[in-house]
Amino acid sequence: MVTTATAQAAVATAQAAVEVMRLASPSKIARKYYNAAVVIQTAFRGYLARRALRALKGIVKIQALVRGHNVRKQAKMTLRCIESLVRVQTRVRDQRRRLSYEGNKESNFGVSNSLREIHVSRVG
Repeated sequence: MVTTATAQAAVATAQAAVEVMRLASPSKIARKYYNAAVVIQTAFRGYLARRALRALKGIVKIQALVRGHNVRKQAKMTLRCIESLVRVQTRVRDQRRRLSYEGNKESNFGVSNSLREIHVSRVG
């Protein structure tokens, strides 16, 4: 009698263990739904990532255009400044050359008169 009771207890324990395993592991249908959900989520996340990358590329292109415009604008302004400096240097060089030429030709008094004449002729 003791062995029969022990055997029955062992069978009941084994059946309980099988039932616990069955309840703990997902069924085939639940596993299919889970795998399908994973595939759908993966595809959707990939779609979102591609869309974000496309938008980022567009932003980078716009930034490049704006930076290019700004660089061209800055280069144009620098060129204007250099041109004006060259013009000023040319004027100063011409004026010094004239003064030097007139200084050799006339006295200091004559130089000051010629400077006034140059200034009056440019202003007037």
